[in-house]
Amino acid sequence: MLPIDQEKFEKIKTLAKENYQKIGKIFCPYLKQDIQFNSEGFDHLLSKSWNKGRSTVSTVEQYTRLRLLSIAFDCF
Repeated sequence: MLPIDQEKFEKIKTLAKENYQKIGKIFCPYLKQDIQFNSEGFDHLLSKSWNKGRSTVSTVEQYTRLRLLSIAFDCF
């Protein structure tokens, strides 16, 4: 995979975080409860657990997740 330009990565990360925080909470009909969109959930998108990246190519993987998240925002 090609490396991701750090400036491009930071730009998409900032935009994704701003939009993620705007969601707040939504009702999930499957779980029959509200789902909170908070900093803990956003951090989970970027890492498997606290202070650990998702993989050795974590920047590429994180960039992909953040880009896909922008598509999901169109649903809200």
